[in-house]
Amino acid sequence: MTYENSTETPRLICLYLSEKGRLLANRISSTTVALSDVEMAEIFSSFDQIVFVTTAAIAVRSIAPHIKSKSADPSVVCADEEGYYAIPLLGGHHGANTLARTIAATIGSQAIITNPSDRSGTYALNSFAGFHAVGDVAHIQAQINSGVTPKITKQLDWPLPAVLSESPTSETGPEIVLSIAEPDLNHLKESGIVQLIPEALVVGVGCSSDATPEEVSSAIALTMSEANLANEAISNFATIDIRKGHPAITALNRSTQFFTSSQLAEIVVPNPSDTVRESVGSASVAEAAAILSSRSIDSLISPKRKFRAVTVAVAQRATKLGRLFVVGLGPGNPDLRTYQAAKIISHAEVVTGFGPYVDLCSDLLTPNQKIKRFPIGEETERVDFAIHSALSGDEVALVCSGDPGVFAMASLAFERANLIGFDPNFISVIPGVTAALASSAVAGAILGHDHVYISLSDLMTPWPVIEKRVSAAAEADLVTAFYNPKSRRRVSQLNKAIAILSQFRPPSTPVVIAKAVGRDHQSVEIVQLQDFHGDQVDMETLVIVGSTTSTFSGSRAYTPRGYGDKQ
Repeated sequence: MTYENSTETPRLICLYLSEKGRLLANRISSTTVALSDVEMAEIFSSFDQIVFVTTAAIAVRSIAPHIKSKSADPSVVCADEEGYYAIPLLGGHHGANTLARTIAATIGSQAIITNPSDRSGTYALNSFAGFHAVGDVAHIQAQINSGVTPKITKQLDWPLPAVLSESPTSETGPEIVLSIAEPDLNHLKESGIVQLIPEALVVGVGCSSDATPEEVSSAIALTMSEANLANEAISNFATIDIRKGHPAITALNRSTQFFTSSQLAEIVVPNPSDTVRESVGSASVAEAAAILSSRSIDSLISPKRKFRAVTVAVAQRATKLGRLFVVGLGPGNPDLRTYQAAKIISHAEVVTGFGPYVDLCSDLLTPNQKIKRFPIGEETERVDFAIHSALSGDEVALVCSGDPGVFAMASLAFERANLIGFDPNFISVIPGVTAALASSAVAGAILGHDHVYISLSDLMTPWPVIEKRVSAAAEADLVTAFYNPKSRRRVSQLNKAIAILSQFRPPSTPVVIAKAVGRDHQSVEIVQLQDFHGDQVDMETLVIVGSTTSTFSGSRAYTPRGYGDKQ
């Protein structure tokens, strides 16, 4: 089985007018182009996020002819050339508000958010990931913003958005109906109802080699309509792998799951076909693919519908598929946070982690998300909470500073998943800039040759084991980065480790003492090994001791990539 998603790679571009604007644009995005050099129609259709570094009036005039709909348009933000403000112009609830806050945190500006739900701290009905709100949305949203409690009616067994499931409900307030039925927009607006449509359906598609994109899309639309199912409820399509790359399938431009004929042949379907079996090796494509993708043998709600060159079947997913993303935030500053990390966090339904780490990404958080902060020392508790949230169907971001795979939460997430019974294939690790890399960068290039990371915390690793590893690194002449070098309780380990290294290093060896790199109170000092005392070291500090070849270059330190004459 393979899985493709044509919408998995959102892109950000920053457009500018002047040289001053170009300099600011470079701080916002790695993709920058002069506004005079672009065709706006192409930019509007090719990028998911557009930032203008110019006046709001110029930005509005540039995008106005290309605006289509909330669901299709990119997020657009305008920042002035002086860097005072970041203003969402389009797609506020679809990423622009979050992008404006991130820009503000990055360049030190102020995000101007005008959406009432954001300003009132309430959830936005049209911004729940995996759901579509239709009907009297504006009116009911206004009531929710003013403090009115809605009535929630569930017409199918499907988890509500995490924050909505924990919100109070009423028997008399404006009604929100959870349903996958084809919406009657006139009835919904006349009745003052919002229909919340979950992406709960899988559409299985079989087609002959000569099927056209128009035939496939028409067959799907007719099947959904005859079954009284909302098109917005489609989560993904599913078909046989020999149709991967077929123009009629790629034209769907949606997530598509592909199965081999042997996988499809294992599924018992209500309408098998000997003709199909002779052609592709399985008696069913549409029904079998829909059932397989839904993960339930009893999921078929619209059996195979046959057309000239197309067959279509619809199944309801067994449950909302939760995922756990273990996300590295980097050292703390949004400048050193990856775009992928920001995207995952801003789209997650649940964001959790050590409280100060959650605060590091506060610019990405919205009222639509469930936020759970944990105190220091509760690593297992926060991982278990994240896994159980994912098991209930939520997309969860478990945030860590630095890189989640370096003395952080990723390994514990896999360990606990095995114990709890959560499929590790639904865990994704989103890398971040770890402390050693950030510290080496601000200090020069002390990690320029072979190096090793060692944690001096003996909470999980006995000190004799740590001591043995420090000795091995010292004898091997490896640049050594010490994580967790010192705490209020642990005060002797760092001095012991330095003493071991001192037996193999000259007194002039550079030592980097980097505290809170990437944060407002950052401080970096480089001293010789003979002058190191460690009084200023704490748990926010990383200590990097050079090798015998490490040296100074002015006020910086680096390690040559080769040994030169010492080889």
